[in-house]
Amino acid sequence: MLKKRLFISYTVLISLFMIVVLTAVNRAVSGTIDTQMESVTREAVEVGVRDINSLFSDMFSETLNLCVDRQLQAALTDFADQGGEAAGRAVREQGERAISGLRRKLTVEKVRLYPVRNGEFYRDEAEYPDGGSPGRDEAGFPNGGSPGREPVRGVLAAPDLAGEEWVQKTRAAGGKFVLTENEEADRTFLRLSKVILSDDRDMRDLALLEVNIDVQILSTRLNQISVQKGLVYLLDDQGRIILPYSHYHQDGNERFGEGRSGAFIDRNKHMVIIRPIHTVGWRVAADVPMREILAAGSALRGHVMAISAVAIVAVLLLAIYFSTYISRPVIHISQVMNQVREGDLDIRIDSSRQTGEMKTLYQSFNYMMDMIGDLIQEVYVAKIREKQSELAALQAQINPHFLYNTLDSINWMAIRYGARDIQKMVVSLATMLRYSLNNGQNLIAVQDEIKQVQSYINLQQIRFENCFESEIRIQEEMNSCIIIKLLLQPLVENAIIHGFDEGQYENGHLTITGEIESGHMVFRVMNDGHQADLEVIQRILYPAENVKPKSYGIKNVNDRLRHQYGEEYTLQYRIQGDLTVAVIRIPLEKTGGEAYGGGNDSGGGRR
Repeated sequence: MLKKRLFISYTVLISLFMIVVLTAVNRAVSGTIDTQMESVTREAVEVGVRDINSLFSDMFSETLNLCVDRQLQAALTDFADQGGEAAGRAVREQGERAISGLRRKLTVEKVRLYPVRNGEFYRDEAEYPDGGSPGRDEAGFPNGGSPGREPVRGVLAAPDLAGEEWVQKTRAAGGKFVLTENEEADRTFLRLSKVILSDDRDMRDLALLEVNIDVQILSTRLNQISVQKGLVYLLDDQGRIILPYSHYHQDGNERFGEGRSGAFIDRNKHMVIIRPIHTVGWRVAADVPMREILAAGSALRGHVMAISAVAIVAVLLLAIYFSTYISRPVIHISQVMNQVREGDLDIRIDSSRQTGEMKTLYQSFNYMMDMIGDLIQEVYVAKIREKQSELAALQAQINPHFLYNTLDSINWMAIRYGARDIQKMVVSLATMLRYSLNNGQNLIAVQDEIKQVQSYINLQQIRFENCFESEIRIQEEMNSCIIIKLLLQPLVENAIIHGFDEGQYENGHLTITGEIESGHMVFRVMNDGHQADLEVIQRILYPAENVKPKSYGIKNVNDRLRHQYGEEYTLQYRIQGDLTVAVIRIPLEKTGGEAYGGGNDSGGGRR
């Protein structure tokens, strides 16, 4: 019956599982694959943008290093201040040196330096192989030169530069980098320009730097961005498309929005990813049809579905096998338990042929049956002991009354014969006995524990002829709290016997205090007699396993504290100046108005 139920259950569960899993897997995997493909596309664009940003960043960094080159700055400053052939030659030499260093670090073309003097631009005369330019003399001045100006050899004036749009844009940028297009000889360059400023407080214009990079380099970088069958565009700061060439100078703002960046799906269901190129305000935009992104995951989804179907069939076959494998030992243990229910408590199961959990189950069953047998035996023995304890308790109730009556008789005889010391000792002993017994209860009120301790001190002071004085100071709020009975008396006894040398000490002082600290009761028993050896006390409180303790008083207190309140509550001994101090710290517990048997005077009168 169990085998049949297991088989049906597994079949139903697996069928439901197949339906749910196929549906969930199809949705989850499809969504995950689509998300992953989108993520891959975005990451590809991000990597490409980082590569292009790195290219521009290196270009800006190295170009800026050229601009702050100290030797070039000095040559440009001399040229701007003094002019002359030597200054022009120095500008040319330092410019060639700095530009050569830039070319070694960057793949750039047509790097030009235009020094400035008296607000006018100059250019290297090597750009004019005929020795001059149209409308200029050999010194570089228009129309035969300007009156009062010294001719400058090595460079020629270039007043036409000031009117060019890229120059005006660069000068207006105030020392910042400007990126513009430059078409020369059927080739397109990206022109990076910057005004070189003096490094003094005036920050004068010393020169204009022009660095050209072939657009083909950027085109190669853009083509390396893998976006399936989509396109990647490079837009300038005006939103015009620079790359690819097939869309050259088309308005990118209409397609991608003016100044927009981020990632979104447009109305044509294309994924558009726009990322800025830092420092120049240009942008990279990727346009990828979503159908191309999703098509890349279709084959993967088919594989996942096929694997899922095979896995479910395998699970179904395994379910049939395990339903048989599991049911056989379970049915067996069920039959054995029926025998136990009929009263056969000696039956056991052979677990030697089982493995794994079933072996553990069989062994646990046998262990349970052994435990049941032991418990039955223990309950039987406990019943016998309970009867014996009841008889002993009845007997114990007789003994205290006999002792109380005997002590009361001695008390009256001491009064009759005027033996006041004996009378006082008998009364103290009776008080101690009454609080010690406490009607069989383990807990006692603090005020009753103090009475018991005071009675013990009275006995010892009579015995040792007042060789020590005593003082008890207990915080009033503690009187109604409860503690374990006979907790303080062993500490007082230890102080008198070892501290005051059993009466051989003179003028000793014994002080007992009780205070409430942080929700706990703290008792201290202090004496100024012989100081205790803390190492010896530690060995008494925590003796080695094979060592029989020589003293049981304070060890008994320590053990009862740990048993009643927990391991953190122990008896502590300290040396404070001339005092040996025993400290007990226990939780604060109120009696709720009950005396816990401490105030019961039964047994104190004659019987």
